Amino acid sequence: MLSRRTLILLAVAALAIAADDAQPKPPGLSEFRKDVRTLLASQPAQAAKLLKEAFAKLPPAGDAEEEGYSPTQEHADLLSDLAEAYLRSGEALKAIDVLEEAGVMLRKLHGASSPMYGVALNRLGDAHFEAGKYAEAAGLYKLLLPGMRKDFAGNVEHPALRKTIEHYARASAQAGKHGVAAKAYAELIDTVPPGAESREETAELSLKAASEFATAGKPKAALPHAEKARELFAAGVGGDDDAMRHAMSLNGLAGVLERLDRHDEALAAMAQALEIARAQRGDNDPIVASGRKNLDGLQAKVNWKLKQAAAAAEKKKPGERTIDEALAEKKAKAAEEAKAAAKKGGWLGAIGGWFGGSRDEERDEL
Repeated sequence: MLSRRTLILLAVAALAIAADDAQPKPPGLSEFRKDVRTLLASQPAQAAKLLKEAFAKLPPAGDAEEEGYSPTQEHADLLSDLAEAYLRSGEALKAIDVLEEAGVMLRKLHGASSPMYGVALNRLGDAHFEAGKYAEAAGLYKLLLPGMRKDFAGNVEHPALRKTIEHYARASAQAGKHGVAAKAYAELIDTVPPGAESREETAELSLKAASEFATAGKPKAALPHAEKARELFAAGVGGDDDAMRHAMSLNGLAGVLERLDRHDEALAAMAQALEIARAQRGDNDPIVASGRKNLDGLQAKVNWKLKQAAAAAEKKKPGERTIDEALAEKKAKAAEEAKAAAKKGGWLGAIGGWFGGSRDEERDEL
């Protein structure tokens, strides 16, 4: 049985239709949308105006939080096009509002597991990214990925899955969640289709993964990705500018090696990058000047770190342990205790031995 609110809405819609009968009929909605979409690239503001007018002529969908809410696919389609017009006009916040409304409609029409609802959430994530709301965008992509990974378990190279992982990585990096971004880029590398034509993409993604791992303070995790990027760019996968991209990958590798205190290798990698840039661009090029400055800065940093280490060694009394030595000894002792606990109480008894405190707590205790 129809509710009183629904009956009122139907009556209003009937009156509106009757009033429109005296007016010239607009083209079918599909044709209208096709015509309007041709305006999006060149006249997005005009397209938005026409879409809002068309939406206003549809029977009201009602309030999503009240009984009688009855959206149609036409409502959702027009809102989707309107969001696109707003995005092309640089009005991302308006697009977010419209896409949220369209998403509620699509969920009502097709359910939360519907691909159409998933596409709406993906587009909503894109709108948040365009608006500079990176954490919100990452959250939406994260919400989508478990289901997508399950659906495409046998086809990890599917473009929709790869695009969502890439957007998740990009949004996470912009939100300052570099560890999350690094893992997403590493996952994306595993989805790259095999073949020589994909090696450049693998190199680019490896460089990004290395950068994010390093920024997150995980140079050991960054190293294999940095080495892979250098290897691929050295083999000439970078196209017309492969030499300069090889130099860029060497700079990235140098940064990771420096964080691992592999100073000689870091300096050698950065020096090689500078020589490649100089050979390609000449001594007076700004990139070469920047590379020379970076190499001098790295050398100064390495010299300072070596000087600090030497000073600490001089102050150390015979038989005295450094903090790192003490931490290593404590971890070894904890490992032995964990093994003993495991023999007595199984794996549950071993957990405390391995995860007894953070590195900062250990330093405080020492």
